[in-house]
Amino acid sequence: MLKGSELIGLSVLIDNKIDTNNFAREVIYSKKGFKVLALSLSSREHSYKYDGMIPFKKIQAITREGIIISSKNDIIFPYQIPEIEEAYNNPIKIIGFHIYNHHKDLVGVIKDTVIQKKSGKVLAFIISEGVFNDLLQGYSLLPILRYVDFHEDHVIVGDNELKSMLSQGGGLKKFLGIE
Repeated sequence: MLKGSELIGLSVLIDNKIDTNNFAREVIYSKKGFKVLALSLSSREHSYKYDGMIPFKKIQAITREGIIISSKNDIIFPYQIPEIEEAYNNPIKIIGFHIYNHHKDLVGVIKDTVIQKKSGKVLAFIISEGVFNDLLQGYSLLPILRYVDFHEDHVIVGDNELKSMLSQGGGLKKFLGIE
C-alpha cells in the first residue's frame, strides 16, 4: 500500500534507467470502482503543458526510486484510452473534498488516499477531523468498504465506512505518551 501523495514527483524508470525528462505530476482517479487509472506526467523538456500519461496497468513496480515501466511506448496520450481521456477531462480532485454522511453531517476533509500498489484500487481516505482533533489524535483512516458517492466538491460515505474509521494514532497524545 502507498499514499497517493507518494506518487507525485516520482521519476519514471524505463528498463531500470531513470528517464530524466519525465516525472509524475498527478494521479488520475476513476469514479467507477474508485481506482487509479493513470499518472499524468510533467516533462522537463517541454515548457508547455504536457499530456503524457502512464496507464496504471502499464506500471511494473513502484519503488522509492520511481515508477518502473518497460518502454517509452507505455507513455500514452489521454485520447488513446477513452476511460483515461474522460477521467483526465473531468478529473476527480478529491484532496480537500469534504466528507459527509447520509444525514449531511460533516465528517472530515480528505487529505490523501491509500492505494493498493498492484491493482491501483483506493482502499481508504486519510482524513482530517479538524485542527484540534488532528493535533491531539493525528489524522484518521476511513476505509472504503462499499458506498462512496462522489459529487462536484464533496463525498458522501455510508454508515458502515464511518463505523470502521480508525485513528492513525499520531498527534500530541502519542508524542507525549498519554494514550
